[in-house]
Amino acid sequence: MRFGLLSGLGFGLAEAFIYIQAGTPFLLRVPAIAFHAAGTSIVAYGVYKHKVLKYYFLAVTLHFLNNFFAALGWLWLIGGLGATVASYYLAWKFYRQISKPI
Repeated sequence: MRFGLLSGLGFGLAEAFIYIQAGTPFLLRVPAIAFHAAGTSIVAYGVYKHKVLKYYFLAVTLHFLNNFFAALGWLWLIGGLGATVASYYLAWKFYRQISKPI
């Protein structure tokens, strides 16, 4: 999961760089950077559980909801923020599940 997080973090930073060059304030991109890291962590958990498609589609669904509500402007604060927080929570929950001592 750590490699998943790091790959998503790298992608999120690269994407943020592009958006910042286009004029988007950095602070608006911070949640998206962490969102990508959480999403790839969810997929990495699927790899660990040998259920890649299930967790891949979970991450894709969260990403779709985030983008869909972002296109609706201020409604992002309802659906997009919910998808973002859900991805953070799930990544944390899944990480805790595999990090428990046996």
